[in-house]
Amino acid sequence: MPIPVGVQLGVELTNFIIPLTKTAFRLGSPAIREAIDRSGSDELTEIKLAHILGRARLDQSISAHFRSIVAHSHHAVLSRFLKELILESGAGPTVSHALAGDNAALLSMVVQVSFLAWYHDHQSLAQAIVQAVDDILVESKSAPSHGLNYVSLLGTVGACQQQTAAFSWEHHYRAIEDKIYSHIKNSGATSRHRTRRRLRSDRSSNQPQHRCVSQRQIPYVVLKALIKSLDSIQRFPEECLLQLSCNEGVSSVVLWCYHILGVSVVLRIFDTVIQFGDGPYNITVDACDPGQCSAVLLQRTAENAPVFNLVSGDGDPYLHSDQRVDAKGFLKFLLGTEGIQGDELVAHAGWLASQCLELLNSGSGPLADDNTIGTAAVNHDIPTGYTGTFHEEIGEPESMHRILQDEIFQAVTFLFDMNLEDLQGACTSRHRPIKRRGAWWASASALIFSFARVKHLDTSAPFPLSVDSFRTLSVENHGMTYTDALRGPVPDTIRCFELLSRLLLAALYTKEYVSKAFLISSRGWSVFLDTIDAVDPADVSSGSIHIKPGVPARHGIRKARIIDGMTDVGISSTRGIVVNDEPPIFFWPGVWSSKLVATHIGYHGQDAFTVVQTYEWGNSRQSRKKWRLGFREKQDMCMRFSILKGCPCDDQVSEDAVRCAIDKLLVWPANMAPNSQDTAESKVKQVCVAKHPETARDASHTPERVFNGGSDAWFFFVTGDGAARWLGLENFDHLSLDENKYPRIIRGRSCCADCAVRACTLRAPALVLL
Repeated sequence: MPIPVGVQLGVELTNFIIPLTKTAFRLGSPAIREAIDRSGSDELTEIKLAHILGRARLDQSISAHFRSIVAHSHHAVLSRFLKELILESGAGPTVSHALAGDNAALLSMVVQVSFLAWYHDHQSLAQAIVQAVDDILVESKSAPSHGLNYVSLLGTVGACQQQTAAFSWEHHYRAIEDKIYSHIKNSGATSRHRTRRRLRSDRSSNQPQHRCVSQRQIPYVVLKALIKSLDSIQRFPEECLLQLSCNEGVSSVVLWCYHILGVSVVLRIFDTVIQFGDGPYNITVDACDPGQCSAVLLQRTAENAPVFNLVSGDGDPYLHSDQRVDAKGFLKFLLGTEGIQGDELVAHAGWLASQCLELLNSGSGPLADDNTIGTAAVNHDIPTGYTGTFHEEIGEPESMHRILQDEIFQAVTFLFDMNLEDLQGACTSRHRPIKRRGAWWASASALIFSFARVKHLDTSAPFPLSVDSFRTLSVENHGMTYTDALRGPVPDTIRCFELLSRLLLAALYTKEYVSKAFLISSRGWSVFLDTIDAVDPADVSSGSIHIKPGVPARHGIRKARIIDGMTDVGISSTRGIVVNDEPPIFFWPGVWSSKLVATHIGYHGQDAFTVVQTYEWGNSRQSRKKWRLGFREKQDMCMRFSILKGCPCDDQVSEDAVRCAIDKLLVWPANMAPNSQDTAESKVKQVCVAKHPETARDASHTPERVFNGGSDAWFFFVTGDGAARWLGLENFDHLSLDENKYPRIIRGRSCCADCAVRACTLRAPALVLL
């Protein structure tokens, strides 16, 4: 006698429980297991998830499309100093194992987890899945100990998302939502409730019938029902009918059930009915009010006796949204949700660009009302507090905070996904934007300044920015305000790095988390600072930030950030010589011989690599001294100097030529005498007084030079070696001189020493590294 369908359904709903107790005996080879563990996932958890989610069969079209996009993997070198650390993107051990093996359940699991992790916050998603499986185990009178471990599951969710980041689920979401909104608009269901402003957008989340679509997070009770029943619905399409009521997440349900698994869905949003697929419609989704979510699985032959009936409760876990939008067109998307499109959108972009340029060209913006946000406005041409006039032929030193007008235009066209010609035309109009909170305009401007500092914007287009995190930005995050005009200091490189990290990390962001980091990674992307590959301080580009796909990895071990190692451990006692009492100037003799001897890579906690570089100098083994620098520490140093990029001289700037030029300008203290000539040459010659070494004889034994250039300008030459120049720059931090009074300037590789000295001498106090 055949088994009744109801009994079969009951068996199918719990058929993953027995395999869960035996997964330990189904593990792969030790090599596969180790590779998966190193990538941050857990093989046992992956196999359990394959039994739970992978029982459902993928639609053939999505399976083929997914395979074609995620199958490739890429490796990129991060830095010449970090050859063991690379950026890994694309298929890692988890995805490669799923694609290469004959276990269809593994691939099904990867696709479904990739989808769920696209929009949901990973922590709340992992918590909800763990709770759902535990509930199902308890209902079937099995031990919850056979369920999932939260920490391991969180790692597996992150690994699946990172390794499939190239596959964008946003296009599928947009297609579903476009169809839903089109049906709602054509049905006229919202016409009675529209206000004049809401006519601007067909997607206002303020309306209940739109909220269930625009809010994509799946209610817990619906998630649990789908985990329990999707396999049974595919196995018994003639008998199963799943009725869902959702106040949010309907587009996610349609994407999961129809696009991924090929199960036809009928959606009812009040008076509007939308069908997905050709039937039979085994899943119905009805929009409901908050707190009324439910899920009922029925047999068509016994609809009065549901297989299960789930209702939402106060103790249910809540799945938080983490909506991501590609960086390219990000501001276009946000304004588009308010119904701002076409010419009006272009006008808004032009107005924002004009506001940014006005603040940039003002040289310094006023402080925000809260004086704790920054201590001074940033001058984007010369160091803060510097009032001198530099040599006309050389030009003024380039600040590390510098942003060019072209970079602002590029950032705006990138964030609005528009043509440069249209933007330039819009900048000349007198368009006034719609009234909205000033905080939004300030945040949008801060984002423009941040992307103006990003190198190679074209490769950053899919960079996933958090919509929720952007909408919660405030003056404490970027230091800018807007009332009648944009005000505040333009965000510097570090603040822009922190802002981009915040929008990448979303809920995971804390100030402490990024305070020592020079690379932050999440969702398969990394943002990092320019010092990571700089041999010499002059190699650091003005305010440059890099965004690239990939996760930092070492021998297959993946981490979410790279921070400075312990720079104060293992340092030799180093005492400088005093070359001047007031202002106090001292110097570390012998720095010219320093060499970079090692770059140490270690680990910190569960999620970070540490990196620190060791420098040594000294003439003998007994007197050899050590110093350590981290890349974030180097970036902090670079934030406080300006660079003399070049000069009109055609001479090659070799080290010997630099030292020769310096010695020609120097007056040794013993040889000082009144100079009757009153030419510019004699003035330079008279004021360049050697302080170390003090005699020409001593100078023949060392290439180092420290001298005073008049008006309290102090010059330091430690040879052209990058290691020596990094330590020479580090010496500035130990002088304890006011940076506003003594701006820091370094000579670039294309500027000769003679021009650098002439440009800075007799102008104003400064610390100059030649």
